Formats: sequence, structure tokens, C-alpha cells
Amino acid sequence: MKTHIVLCGFMGCGKTTVGRIVAEKTGMRFTDTDDVVHEIAGQSIHDMLLEGRLSSVRAYEKEAVL
Repeated sequence: MKTHIVLCGFMGCGKTTVGRIVAEKTGMRFTDTDDVVHEIAGQSIHDMLLEGRLSSVRAYEKEAVL
């Protein structure tokens, strides 16, 4: 059984920084969900938010962590 750790929090609160540290300390692979969302959607989260597509962003984020 694989174990995943998902960090949730507001933009700029340090999820990426903490995630990288946790991955390094545990030997786990680090994946930034922003990168996964960009790959799935073909568009950056920033651009989707500028277009008022917050619900789309949340759906892609959910897909990225499941």
C-alpha cells in the first residue's frame, strides 16, 4: 500500500517548501499539484483564476490528489 501526504493551505503559506522538506526527509517523491493541474488543464492555475474559473481549479486539484 502506498502512502501519500497531501498538504492543503492558502496560496503562499509554504506548502511547496514544506512538501519538498518532507519528501527529502522521508525519501518520498515530491509532486507539486500546481504542475499536475497545469498538465491536466493545459493552462496555469493563475490564468484559470484570472478567467474566474475557481471551480475548475478545485476540480482539477481534486483530480490531481486522487
